[in-house]
Amino acid sequence: MPEPRPVDSGSAAAARVGSAPRRCVPLRVLAWEFLKIGATNVGDTGPLLAYVERDLVDRRGLLTHHDVTDALTYTKLLPGSTVVQIVAYLAYLLGSWPGSLVATVAYLLPASVLMVLLAAGYMAAATVIPTLGPAINGLTAAVVGVLLATTYRLAKRSLSPREPVTLLLALAAFIAGAFWEMNAALIVIVGGLLGILLFRSTGQSGRVGGG
Repeated sequence: MPEPRPVDSGSAAAARVGSAPRRCVPLRVLAWEFLKIGATNVGDTGPLLAYVERDLVDRRGLLTHHDVTDALTYTKLLPGSTVVQIVAYLAYLLGSWPGSLVATVAYLLPASVLMVLLAAGYMAAATVIPTLGPAINGLTAAVVGVLLATTYRLAKRSLSPREPVTLLLALAAFIAGAFWEMNAALIVIVGGLLGILLFRSTGQSGRVGGG
């Protein structure tokens, strides 16, 4: 596992977002990696993050765990598809704007082609679709499991019993989203504001957890 990064201040994190990519990964490598992820990713943000961490963080070392966490945090504030924004952001870190464009297209290509094929063959397969119900139920259950596993890994790196404030913020965000059905972007914004107030009051500005 990578060593934890040094403590980051808010300004340092902001500078990291606007800075040039740290690595110049060839476009063909980005295209191939994100094409594979796009062809195998089923579900939303959780499975995507799991594949990115497995292939680009653990296996190839092109990204760090903090890069993935940052991508999820920043893109939650934006409208539109979070999955596509995460891909575009991470690919930008690796290959600037051309890399971001190539990786995004490569990631979306398998799903786009599959949807065209499914739409074309929908009428012909209409009599078979009812038999797919059990398979879809199993697939949905597996996706939920992947989401829980990804959430667990993020929590291990970002939350700490030594910092109970982080646990309380996470619990409050969970309640707000799961039971009060608050907008995800609003939850993230409120969490950031509370983090500024609470951590400044305790003299802390860094990131919790290792990577």
